[in-house]
Amino acid sequence: MINKKYNSDVQYAVIDASTSFNQIVAGKSGVKYRVISCLLVAAGDVIVRFESGNGGDAMTGQMQLGNNTGFSLNENASGWFETNKGDGLFLELNAAVSVQGCLTYIQTLPGQK
Repeated sequence: MINKKYNSDVQYAVIDASTSFNQIVAGKSGVKYRVISCLLVAAGDVIVRFESGNGGDAMTGQMQLGNNTGFSLNENASGWFETNKGDGLFLELNAAVSVQGCLTYIQTLPGQK
């Protein structure tokens, strides 16, 4: 069902990361993913960064998380960041630490704002 607020279906993804490059959402030809909200919690000291594609363009700065700390990005109708067209959404970690959470996103198609 189309969410009128976003003119798109709101999608949900689980974040279960523990390696250097963690795919959160697989890429799809011609589609960008715009993150609307997010929650992350780390089980240890780690630096995290969201990226467009595996080892691709940084979509956020590097964020230092400590043992059992995290953050949330509340719902943002404009989106917090979005991938490049066709790229998947990845979470990069600088250490083998468990990072858990979830996010909501929409798919934006060519010509869609």
